[in-house]
Amino acid sequence: AWSAFVLELALQDIKMLKYKNSEVAAAACLLAGVITKSFDWHDTLKYYTGYTEQDLLPCACELWRLLEIEQGRASAEQLKMSQKLSA
Repeated sequence: AWSAFVLELALQDIKMLKYKNSEVAAAACLLAGVITKSFDWHDTLKYYTGYTEQDLLPCACELWRLLEIEQGRASAEQLKMSQKLSA
């Protein structure tokens, strides 16, 4: 679920066009694993994706930036809604 959400954010940002689709997908999986603390990037993932964890770090950092922006938007929307409801 996290990787799908991150990929949707990546589709909306033109800066992500500098990365290959496979790199964005692999970085989204890496980031989802970091967020959920569910796995690390082991040799099998390296073999099947063709990317090392180090290869994916720049793209994963961009994806993290997109998540932070989205979190800021959600917080702003929550604040507006709470102000509207308390008025």
